[in-house]
Amino acid sequence: MKNFIFLWISLISLTCLSQDMRLFEQTWILHDLILDGQSYIPPINSEQNHVPADFIEPNDFYTGVCDGTGGYGIIEYNGTTEFNFSEGINWLAGGCSIEENNLYSDLYMSFWNEPPFDPFHYVITESGQDRTLIITASNGDQAIYSNRYLSISEFNNQSLSIYPNPATDILNLKYNENLSIQKIIIYDSQGRQVLYNTKNLSQINVGNLKSGIYFISIENNKKETLKRKFVKR
Repeated sequence: MKNFIFLWISLISLTCLSQDMRLFEQTWILHDLILDGQSYIPPINSEQNHVPADFIEPNDFYTGVCDGTGGYGIIEYNGTTEFNFSEGINWLAGGCSIEENNLYSDLYMSFWNEPPFDPFHYVITESGQDRTLIITASNGDQAIYSNRYLSISEFNNQSLSIYPNPATDILNLKYNENLSIQKIIIYDSQGRQVLYNTKNLSQINVGNLKSGIYFISIENNKKETLKRKFVKR
């Protein structure tokens, strides 16, 4: 009887560990798509203001750039860090009304159209109320999501420039003069936080970081965030 109870508890424990429950607690909003090392920020326009990804318990998944190009799949979870689609994702045959969105939809679909049994690795990081989900395909491409919506205010892609990129020791950040930056966080390619800064917001010393790809997350006084990619030599 004791052996049976132990086995029953073990099976429950394994089931609970089958996925990270934070996946299901919000709609994830796409902030960046990295294909072959190139960053593709999702468009924001009159047709759509965000690209969602919904993980629906126990194993349903939905995403898409426009209603006519949405995709649905059945997920198989491999522990708490990987999943795959045994039958791939089924995409609607429609399209977007704006050509910019159609082009982006093709890029976005290419990320998810990996061979069905190839695993996607994922990691979730948290900073206060902010969550970031980084999904990495088997070929190294990445989709970066947040629980916050992309802003269409002045805090946009033109608000910031970072240089030099690649960086060796110092990464300079130049902002729109009207912005009030509150904090800067740097994550490595696996989604691990490697730097948190609330003081010097115009120059970041990255000399101690290992060579590789990093993501810098910048938050202003309106709690809007902007994420960019840079390379450390």
